[in-house]
Amino acid sequence: MFRKVAMIKYTRAGCLVAILVLLTTAASGEQFDRSVTALTKASFANLKVAYDCRHVLGIARYHEAYIAVENALRATGLPTDVAMAAAEDLAKEARASSLRMPDRGSQNCFTTFVHTKKDLDRRRATVTAPLSSQPK
Repeated sequence: MFRKVAMIKYTRAGCLVAILVLLTTAASGEQFDRSVTALTKASFANLKVAYDCRHVLGIARYHEAYIAVENALRATGLPTDVAMAAAEDLAKEARASSLRMPDRGSQNCFTTFVHTKKDLDRRRATVTAPLSSQPK
């Protein structure tokens, strides 16, 4: 992209194109940041529900949600070791918040887990989709 900008910057039209390319890149960068933040929040919500409902859903769903948090944090650009440490901190927060919440019923667990999982999948698709197909 920057080579194209460098080749056409010496004409008036080239300057205009270069400015538009840079502005578009900045806007899509902000959109990506918002998408990744939403993905991280959705993965944390899914982790909390999976931990709260582990007696109904099984421990495998909790581990799956934990990995989703790690992946969401890595999508922010964090190094893997930092993302894993941050994921552990979020898991501790989820476990601590679980102590303050009453037990969820089985049906409520399934419904809430499915809802948070769908939201997580939708947000993940937004982050991994090409820029041209993302909603504006």
